[in-house]
Order: sequence, then C-alpha cells, then structure tokens
Amino acid sequence: MFKKATNAYHLFDASALKKFGTLLYEIGKDLSAKKQHDIATKWLGRAYDVLSEQILEHLDDDATELKMAILHQWVKCLLTLHTDEDIKKAHDLIDLMERDHPDKSIVSSLGLALLAKQQSPDPEVYFTAMMRVINSMTLTMPNFKLLVYHLHNLRKMDSSLACKALDELLSFRLFPASNATLVEHTIVMRFWISILHSNEQDQIPVVIKLMGLLDLVVSTINYTFSALGAHAAQTLIWRQIDSVYNEQRQYKTTEAWCLLALHPIFANAGDLNKARICRKIMSSALARGDFADARMAFFSMTDTGQSAPESQYLLFKLALYDGDAELVASSLENLANTEHEEAADLLHACLLEAQEAGDKHVVTAALIKVLENFNSTDEPRFLRWPSLLKSTIRLLRRELESERASR
Repeated sequence: MFKKATNAYHLFDASALKKFGTLLYEIGKDLSAKKQHDIATKWLGRAYDVLSEQILEHLDDDATELKMAILHQWVKCLLTLHTDEDIKKAHDLIDLMERDHPDKSIVSSLGLALLAKQQSPDPEVYFTAMMRVINSMTLTMPNFKLLVYHLHNLRKMDSSLACKALDELLSFRLFPASNATLVEHTIVMRFWISILHSNEQDQIPVVIKLMGLLDLVVSTINYTFSALGAHAAQTLIWRQIDSVYNEQRQYKTTEAWCLLALHPIFANAGDLNKARICRKIMSSALARGDFADARMAFFSMTDTGQSAPESQYLLFKLALYDGDAELVASSLENLANTEHEEAADLLHACLLEAQEAGDKHVVTAALIKVLENFNSTDEPRFLRWPSLLKSTIRLLRRELESERASR
C-alpha cells in the first residue's frame, strides 16, 4: 500500500502531501511511544520524504511546522539508538534544522541531547550549547526538568560551569520573568552543587558567594522563599553545618553557614528552625570561647526559642564559663520549672558540667539561690527539686573537703 502511494507522489497536490505526511508522522510517533524506535525512524523518515516533495517556499506555515515536528521526533528516536550510523544521521538532521531554523528552542535542545550522547563531551562546548537552550527555551516546568538533567551532566564534567549556567539562568531568564517557583528550584540546585563540590578546608568563599546570590534575589525581585523552598534550602545547609561542626570542628565556618541559613529570604522557615540554627551558633561560639557571639546568638532568638530547654542549657554553659552567677541561677531555674521531657536530662547535664567547671563557687551559689526561691513559695514550682537539692549538697561537700585539704 505504501509503495503504491509512493509511486503516486507526483500526482499529489500540496494539501494531499501534507495529509499523507501527517498520517506517516502519526504512525512513527505512535511506534516511538511504544518504544519501537528502530521501526519508528523508518516511518518518520518516510514522512519527511513525503513533505520534501514540496519545495520549501510552497509549504504553508502548518506544513513547515509539521516538517519540524517530524525532524524533532526522528532525531529523538535516533538518539535512543546507539549505533554510530544512527548518531551520525541525528547529527546531520540537526544541522539541517539549524540551517532552516537556527533560533528554535527544540533545535538547541536536540543539539544538547546529541552532545550528551558523546562519551567525553568538552565541558565548554556543553556549557555553550546549554546557554543556547537557556536563552531560547520557554519557561515551563517540563523544559526546566530537561535542563536540570543536562545541568547534572555538566556538573559531573565541571561543577563551576554548572554553577555559572545556573547563575546565568537566574539573571537573564528567571529574574526578568519573576518566576518564583523556578527561582526557588534553581537556587536550591545551586546550593546543592556548591555544597557537594565545596573544599573541606576553605568553605568561607563558597558561603560568601551564596550569600551574595541571595542578596541579589532580594534586591532584584524582592522575594521571600515559600516555606517548602526555605525548608529544602535549609536542609542542604544544615547537613553541611553538621558536617563542618561535628566532623571537621571548623567553628568559624560553621557559623558562616549558619548565618547563610538565617538569611531573610528564608523567613518563612519558621521560628523553630531559626532557634535551632541560633543554638548551633551558640555551641560553636562557646567552643571558640567567644562569649559575646554566644550571647548575641541567644538574644537573636524569639522568646519561644530562648525558653526552649536546649537554649537554656546553652545559656547555662555560657553563664557558667563567663562567671555570670545570676544568669546561671536563672537558666537552672528555668530548666527546673519546664515541663518538657528533655529538661530532666539537660538539667542533669548542667550539673555534670558544673562539677567539671573550674570555679564551682558560682554554681553552688546559683543552686542555693534556686533552692531558696523554692523554699519561699507556698507550692512547689520545681518539678525536679530533689535532684537540685542532692547536687547542691554534693557540691557543698566538695567545697568543704577542698577547704579542709587546703588548711
């Protein structure tokens, strides 16, 4: 049947050729959807040959678009096959499309897909092809997901070029369009690549660059991340904070990442997240012996964050090593009064910390003050006063024994 139709090409007018070409294209597209790419390429080739019977200037706009659709589908099928012949044919068809429609987004996308098929593509060439796609693509989620796939490829070749491509995408396409959803996705990916490829020993420049990027977003489109976007970005940063703090003991770097996580663009992340980050700054500052920075971190929390048992425990440590007896007493009193389950463990941790401290007089005085407050009330306010009483007696005994030994 197809042979008979082929022999009658010269009898078809433009309209009949277009209808016949459309039919062959639909057959090829249907075979492609069924993953029968090898057979699909034959039918798509036939569809293209049918439309090629008409000189380009004789084709109307619909026929020209159909021809592009056929070439697009044909190249996609060829790229799923892995023979050198198929790849070469795809290359030739893309060259043909670029000659007729150099500014078409689908042509740029196919060129990038062809590069991805190479065993070791040149990163600079890949970046250039990606920029053509970025500059020509329509800003839709499917197109963005395709771009993300190629960004992952580029990241494996050269992470700095991948970051540059993301920065260009933000500056030249997403900021002018004020596309908030894609801005969030792009920045989260930018964070992920930067963190994944950051140097263990020198991460401050990475943090500074990311901070500048967030400042640029705020100044350009005056945007605050959604709660979901803020959570995604802060989760990435938090993993880095944990790694730098727990494994590398780089406290200044820890605080730099924390300040990044506290950027105003993440305001929708909520007070609980902010308090957790501030506590990490406190812990890091205390490890450095910087009591001023630790205080600043504590008082930058909301009242709810400050009253949390974990915050009061860190405040106790700060007051203990800074020699602030009143603050020691206040933090112990707050911990003793709280009904949070973890408060008992933290109160015990405070007392262990006190026993290890060089100056036990401050803690003993604070414990006595707390117990005096307890005795002056009509009803018990402290849920754990027996533990406080025992710890006070223990510390007083040690002080008495120490004084006897020194005589």
